[in-house]
Amino acid sequence: DAGWQVATGKRTRSVKIKKKEQAHKRVKRSSDEGDDMMLNIIRNKPSMILKAPTIKKKQKQRTLSPEGISVRDLQNLIFWVYNTGINPNWIFLKDKALISKFLIVAVGGLTKQVYDEHKSLMPKLSQIFGSDSKVTVAPGSEFKVYSPLQTLLYIPDKKKKKESKPLPTATHPTSYYVHSLHQLMTNGYPVQIKSIKESVDDETKEPEATVEYEPKAGFIVFGESDSPVPPEQEMIGIDCEMCMTKEGSELTRVTAVDMNHEVIYDQLVKPKNPIVDYVTRYSGITKEMLDPVTTTLEEVQDHMKSFVNKNTILVGHSLDNDLIALKVCHFKVIDTSIWYPHAAGPPAKNSLRALVQTHLHRVIQSGSHDSAQDAIAAMELAQLKIKYGPTFGISNSSGTSIFQKLQQRNTNAIMLDRASLVNNHCPEGGITCESDEAVVSNLNEIISASEGSPDFVYAQLHRLNSFYRSQQNGEEDTATIEEVVKEIDNSLHQMYEALPQDSFMIVTSGQANLSSQ
Repeated sequence: DAGWQVATGKRTRSVKIKKKEQAHKRVKRSSDEGDDMMLNIIRNKPSMILKAPTIKKKQKQRTLSPEGISVRDLQNLIFWVYNTGINPNWIFLKDKALISKFLIVAVGGLTKQVYDEHKSLMPKLSQIFGSDSKVTVAPGSEFKVYSPLQTLLYIPDKKKKKESKPLPTATHPTSYYVHSLHQLMTNGYPVQIKSIKESVDDETKEPEATVEYEPKAGFIVFGESDSPVPPEQEMIGIDCEMCMTKEGSELTRVTAVDMNHEVIYDQLVKPKNPIVDYVTRYSGITKEMLDPVTTTLEEVQDHMKSFVNKNTILVGHSLDNDLIALKVCHFKVIDTSIWYPHAAGPPAKNSLRALVQTHLHRVIQSGSHDSAQDAIAAMELAQLKIKYGPTFGISNSSGTSIFQKLQQRNTNAIMLDRASLVNNHCPEGGITCESDEAVVSNLNEIISASEGSPDFVYAQLHRLNSFYRSQQNGEEDTATIEEVVKEIDNSLHQMYEALPQDSFMIVTSGQANLSSQ
């Protein structure tokens, strides 16, 4: 899950480092006699020299780039700049206290190989960094590579006995946990963009866009309720079972539960097409169960209208699969697979069984799946999240995040990334950005802010990885690799230009495509 150049089983990546210069500064001070005087002061400015690091014996044995630095070395540099760590042996920083901003940009897929191959298409990046680059060794061994994101963003905690502390009660309303339509679309829900209207803000004169979404063709949308909704049905937990037919996956059972964990609907469904696999080992559905069933998918949709309306919040685990099977498009969803993200980040997801064992302290799915049991479990997990806040259930097994450590030292540290990664790694100081354009825009805004401008920023650009992913899945991308690389070059240049003088910027390949390696 990392963007490494592979050579004889050893994985490496390229890191670019550059600073901005500071001109002479004119300051004013008072003399002892009280007379004002103007002094021209030529101030020191931060400078940098890359050095060959001390090579450890183990590193020399396991990599073709023994002179490379580790991801942990990058982390040590961050802490050194902010006076919380030791001086790294691979770089010399003069007057580091004068560094005004520290920006790390991870560009998924931008390996050294890709950069060298398309360097002519990235003139701005080449001009910014020149030859100031270092090869870093991926965390792990010859046989296993670990997540560089985890390694960079976390400090391993020393093993000690855990102390149980009471959980604080959250104050966020339930609506806070309903996913945005863009987030639903990017997580596979049957939602698509209908139109994008561009305009100019009357006050700021800045360009803005309004995105309108719509359901995909063939999916129904629930309307208004004809009768008052019971309080316990403001959220409905849904879980479905499917089988394989000649036309693919089709619905065989749907179960709905209310907020009191009571089953309010449980119905077997007759698939439209001939069944080729009941998937009994997972679904619990058998031929004997379905033979007498005559209820169709369309009838189930009509039944659901009696307890689901457009304002109902549907709850489930990877609910996109269930709604696709139901041929339903719903705009108010709480998905526990998103709100309880996997420590490794997308596309990895925690299983419902693992989350239940961790947070509800019981075992489910010990045999075949029980849709009622799964729907209740998802509802309980959602209620725990709402009760204890967005950080509840976020895995911190890897240690203390660098954001927490820097914030404890009064350093304003934030993260710009996709919602699932922000929720996982920096829920209290992160800014959700669902596109590279949003990352660049938000960086410009926060850096130029008169108050609360961050000292340290970690940002990630995903466009290149998305291109590789579409190729791997056999999907068509609207752009060529050359166009995507040019987009990356422009984005990085805009981010560089947004930084004030005396800023420190690192561009790393981050996590990237390994499908062809």
